[in-house]
Amino acid sequence: MIKSDLNEKWRQWKGDLKAAGFDSSKTIDEIVYGIELRDARIDEVQFRELVEYWFTDKAKVSLSHTYYKSYTIMRIIMTNILYQL
Repeated sequence: MIKSDLNEKWRQWKGDLKAAGFDSSKTIDEIVYGIELRDARIDEVQFRELVEYWFTDKAKVSLSHTYYKSYTIMRIIMTNILYQL
């Protein structure tokens, strides 16, 4: 239970980090050294690896799948709320 909660929080934090300033039109260096995403808690080497991953095809597929799943879940939740009114 705790391990799955921790894993979810870790994934959420990385997602929030990406949402805060990832721009596919920028280069990896522009993102790594840019002010938008730079967080003193993140090791520069590890952050670079994360940004490089964001540019891979695997991450792009993963993101679209996650978005679709999240959208679907939200739609179900909102539909249930509306029917309860």
